[in-house]
Amino acid sequence: MDNCVQLLLNKLPFLNGAIMIVADENWQNVDWHSIKIFKQKNMRVFSNRFDIVGNVNNSGIECIFCDFDFSQIPEKSLDHIIFRVSKEKAITQHTINNAQRLLKKGASLLIAGQKKEGIKTYIKLSQKLLSDTSKIQKFGVDYIASIACRSIVKGKAEGDDYSQMRKIVHTDDRIFFSKPGIFGWRKIDQGSKFLCEHLELFFKTYDFIPTSLLDLGCGYGYVACEARRFEFLNIFATDNNAAAISACKLNFTHYGLREANVMATDAGQRISENFDAILCNPPIHVGSRVDLALIRKFLISTRRLLTKTGKALFVVDVCTPLESLAMNNFSRVHTISKNRQFKLISLSQ
Repeated sequence: MDNCVQLLLNKLPFLNGAIMIVADENWQNVDWHSIKIFKQKNMRVFSNRFDIVGNVNNSGIECIFCDFDFSQIPEKSLDHIIFRVSKEKAITQHTINNAQRLLKKGASLLIAGQKKEGIKTYIKLSQKLLSDTSKIQKFGVDYIASIACRSIVKGKAEGDDYSQMRKIVHTDDRIFFSKPGIFGWRKIDQGSKFLCEHLELFFKTYDFIPTSLLDLGCGYGYVACEARRFEFLNIFATDNNAAAISACKLNFTHYGLREANVMATDAGQRISENFDAILCNPPIHVGSRVDLALIRKFLISTRRLLTKTGKALFVVDVCTPLESLAMNNFSRVHTISKNRQFKLISLSQ
């Protein structure tokens, strides 16, 4: 479990009243079932991760899947907000700004993070906006503070409005919509670009015309939008991230894919239909750590979701041992192209 998340959870038994936990990917490894004190609290969890939402709800705790939209929470209704700072600066600024509106007078923002993440700056900003001078506790490289809402200072954390979509311009002037919170949101991901440059080569390996496509781990939908030129009858996209789902839907509309489906799932686990083609640029990191179990999850889902004659195309960096991981699920594992940074692996039954 993330050390800063653990510091926050250690405070939970001593809190009373209405509690909101803001949970992004840093909360992924929390065992919600084992922390029984949670169930005695007037508490809700807000998360942008579909897997976290499922785990929390299965434990009997209310968890809301959203892109950190707090607009439906009444003003001055919370006694505590628990927040482990995000690697996305815009999410942290967004949460601190909303704390001003949501906290009762005398209520607290419990915030934790590491020095390299700018936690000391975020704490000072929160203290300024909430008119408090609470002491910062230090545990090695980890910091935590409980900041009381004494009064509201006019102003907010600087930065763009987190809720707004941004335009990402491709080199040929095509536009995609994206926002903070999505993997590689500021640019066209080079791995996905490499995959899309080889789609024609990949589809030539079929001995039939594939009619259904799944973009597994779609992000803001770049791969599916690029693959639309092959005129699939059915295009489906899925991601674990709430911001990605919203952006993908917007990009599908922008590129005329009005019949395409977009669904929030954890590595495609809620999808019941099968596809002739699956394209995937899988996430391989949890925080800064490479997580091979996450890749295995995507491979298992891919095998289940492919038709008997279907194929999948994965792009990973050249150091990722996808071939050996895939051997347990696929009879045919073939590298169709590679460069100094990426490799494209074709998978079939």
